[in-house]
Amino acid sequence: MSATEKRVFAPAVPQRPTAWLVTLVGGLFALPLLYAVVAFLFAPRQLRYDVDSAFITIYTTGGFTGDVKKIAMGRVDDIAPAWLRGGEMQYGNEKGGYCVGFFRYHSLGEVWQATDCSEGGVVIRAGGEIHPVVITPADPEGFIAAARDGQSRTFLAPNKPSGIPWSTLAVMCACLWPLAGVLFALLFLAPGRISYHVAGGALEVRTMASRESIPLAGMKARLHQPLQGGRLSGIGVPGYYVGVFTLDQAATAVYGTSREHGVLLEADVRVLVTPRDEPGFLAAIGAAGATVRN
Repeated sequence: MSATEKRVFAPAVPQRPTAWLVTLVGGLFALPLLYAVVAFLFAPRQLRYDVDSAFITIYTTGGFTGDVKKIAMGRVDDIAPAWLRGGEMQYGNEKGGYCVGFFRYHSLGEVWQATDCSEGGVVIRAGGEIHPVVITPADPEGFIAAARDGQSRTFLAPNKPSGIPWSTLAVMCACLWPLAGVLFALLFLAPGRISYHVAGGALEVRTMASRESIPLAGMKARLHQPLQGGRLSGIGVPGYYVGVFTLDQAATAVYGTSREHGVLLEADVRVLVTPRDEPGFLAAIGAAGATVRN
């Protein structure tokens, strides 16, 4: 091979990523979407209050779960407007547009409520109820009138509960999708970006993010299966090894799709590469100045 002739060698075919790595990448992509679906399905729905001549019925449905509370009209002692300010949750759920459970107010004491967390509501006092019941129909006066007259009507809370928690979803996407993208690139794209260029008495190794030029004069080259050790620096994932690893109990720069077998170049530094055409590669670097050993 003349000094000006250039040869390019592809890397050895990488081992296919293991199933758990593929699952990990897919899971990182899918997790925010799964979270959004679950959050939507189980998010609380708009509160509903039905009234008729027999019962006041309160629906506190949250996604696939929820409760129905019935108060017999014959046991209602009083229905009146209520000002709901400064409440503290004792037990229950308190989120945007959905405050259901036991709360304490300075003006009302402890109550059980099913409200949209707004400040204007209706308090119901009835026999058999340990605590007053507080609700927030969109038309408080209409609800009170319907209850007192025994009319059959349905009232909704004025505000809908928050559905998907967008801020949490955005953080999950911002953290997990870039990580999944990097892993996808390393596992499926990076191995194909490795190439070995022999020309001008040097070996130029190109990887996904760098280029390294290695002078071949004085280098000794041979096929080798090194004794494995740990990673000292760089990247090491199945099919893409670019960095410094402990091989044969010595620091070795690796540029290839494997670190278990390849062409070892030795001089002041140790370099392991994994060309697909090993005989052709050895012949090319031998012609460019390296000493090839069997």
